[in-house]
Amino acid sequence: MSEKQETVVEGEKVEKAPEQSAETQKDDKPIMVPKTRMDEIIAQRDEARAKVSAVEKSQKDAQAAALAEQGKYKELYEKQVTEAEKAQANLAQIKQESLQKEIAQTAGYPLMWDRISGDTQEALEADMAKLVEAFPQLAAPNINGGTSSGQRATAGGKGVERSDAERKRIAGMFNVPWEDVPKLEVV
Repeated sequence: MSEKQETVVEGEKVEKAPEQSAETQKDDKPIMVPKTRMDEIIAQRDEARAKVSAVEKSQKDAQAAALAEQGKYKELYEKQVTEAEKAQANLAQIKQESLQKEIAQTAGYPLMWDRISGDTQEALEADMAKLVEAFPQLAAPNINGGTSSGQRATAGGKGVERSDAERKRIAGMFNVPWEDVPKLEVV
């Protein structure tokens, strides 16, 4: 008998391994491994499984730590974003107040800066103009004593002259030198 048999399948040549006879199959005995060797193999297998599970556990722990760290970074990021938004809002408020103060100063009413409102410079200027219109326009006081000629008003156009004793008495009341007290008293 030949050791290899050839068959033709759809135009291709295929080689088959020889079939084993019943006699050769009976000669094959199962391979026996000593118990000590088997115990070593089982111990190595258990050790390998333990190492694999330890590696898997450490990977899971590392992944959990990374996620926790990312969570902290996310918290820190969100905190920084919140602080940046607050700083932007604060900056916008400071710019608005500065613009209000500048417009009020320009209009001549620096203490009224917090009374004007508006989002733009034009709106603030318009509001300041409305406030200025609402204020009563006072006439400048007459520093000439009520006369238009620039002279002081006196009884009959003249004042009463004070004596030196009267001037000294007045100087004592106000604690000034008596020479500084005017001689002419306006009536």
